[in-house]
Amino acid sequence: MAKTLRDTCAAKFEGSGPTAVAGCLFLRFVCPALTLPVDRGIALIAPPPRVARTLLLLSKLLQSLANGAVSKKEPAMSVFTSFVVEQTPTLHALYDAFCALPPGCGVSRFGHHDEADQLHLPLLHSCIVEHHAAIDKSLTSYKQLDAVTALNDAIQKLPQAAPFDETVWSNLDGP
Repeated sequence: MAKTLRDTCAAKFEGSGPTAVAGCLFLRFVCPALTLPVDRGIALIAPPPRVARTLLLLSKLLQSLANGAVSKKEPAMSVFTSFVVEQTPTLHALYDAFCALPPGCGVSRFGHHDEADQLHLPLLHSCIVEHHAAIDKSLTSYKQLDAVTALNDAIQKLPQAAPFDETVWSNLDGP
């Protein structure tokens, strides 16, 4: 997924591939875990205000590293500008390594969406049903109540899926 994101963004906007991967990784996963550890299931109780502020600043630094630039909205962060600039090439290499596929692993390409549906939809259905409560909680925490309603309606309309067949994983490697 990271490789596809990087390659697609880089094809459309020259030089944006590493930033797209880093932005997705940090903005969607790492930074929310740091700033909302209870909501993300990492901690049982919220950190004290001083620790929460430190985690917020760390999150801002990580996002600055991901973007390759320090935001001018937070004057206290300007001391990290040279650090961010110096680390950007190293981080781009890290993101490239993150996007590298294991040896012998090809990217699946399907001739028609029906082929993908036969492989991916049972897995997707299984994952959504299994993690429905967590998805619901996350959407609710972001005040995405329309999405909660739409997801619940969609799940009710889906026919009962067959149990997930583990052989699907071997079929995803391609020919």
